[in-house]
Amino acid sequence: WEKSTNMNFGFETRVFDKLTVNFDYFIKETTDMIYYKPLPPSWGQPDSQIENSMSMKNSGIEIELFYDIIKTADWTWTVDVNLTHYVNELTKLPPDRPQDGWATGSYYRKIGSGAYNYYMYKWAGVDPLTGAPQYYADETDADANVTGVKIVNTTDEATRYDLEKSAIPDLYGGLSTAVSYKGIDLSIAAAWQIGGWVYDSPYSSLMTGGSTGQNFHTDIYDRWTPTNTGSDIPRLEHSNLNINGSSDRFLTKGTHLSLKNITLGYTFPKSLLARTGLEALKVYAVADNVWLFSVRTGFDPRQSLTGGTGYVYPSVRTISFGFNVTF
Repeated sequence: WEKSTNMNFGFETRVFDKLTVNFDYFIKETTDMIYYKPLPPSWGQPDSQIENSMSMKNSGIEIELFYDIIKTADWTWTVDVNLTHYVNELTKLPPDRPQDGWATGSYYRKIGSGAYNYYMYKWAGVDPLTGAPQYYADETDADANVTGVKIVNTTDEATRYDLEKSAIPDLYGGLSTAVSYKGIDLSIAAAWQIGGWVYDSPYSSLMTGGSTGQNFHTDIYDRWTPTNTGSDIPRLEHSNLNINGSSDRFLTKGTHLSLKNITLGYTFPKSLLARTGLEALKVYAVADNVWLFSVRTGFDPRQSLTGGTGYVYPSVRTISFGFNVTF
């Protein structure tokens, strides 16, 4: 069992009978975190065993602002903004791992850093003379001490680095507004995120020279050629994955704005319903998953908390109409 300790404190206030402010500061410490300790292949199956040998702390703030812009007998207009910022920090590592940090998949884990800090090759651009991709690699002496940095052309020669870039966003939250005038009401809800890094796997795949019949992203038209030597996209080579190797070239900011819902309705006045026998009648239209803005068309950074993406269906846009009747 993992164990967690939580502490929260905050305040709520109302200012000038217009603005409501909710503020919370939180700390959550988790100890005895589950760690899958790898076992030697000679042990057979399973290839790992579960240990409770890690600790982690999350701390941050949550703020909600609710403002009455207009509030009269016929008109109301309100805006609600909420935001969250938190820091993820590893405070204890497994005893069988280097205490100054170790790589696990695409992440580097060390005390004082987050659980989802990326660890991968660093992109150094395109060689303007040949169109070859370029990556950074450590130069070492006879004792394996790092003496400098050089540029190489393949990920086989490159060095993986702790990039200190995290999948966790700097700030995220929601925005909503509601307007009503007599019987007409309109509400809009959106979600947003600032910062955080996402590895755009589908884009990486579409920019890789692969098998016959494989699709490419249209950015491939701007690749390096002898007449386009200033491109930041390497030359195209058949089945050469090093041309677009896994590196921070495909780390993309997860900043986005998602328009999640628009609802428009009309409630008929009781004076019009007096002779119909109806107590109330409302008609409405609802649109969900209306629009997404991100740094690249087709790029959906909302797929995973850990910064991964894949070939998955996006949230489906739906538009529906309905009515509510009360007898």
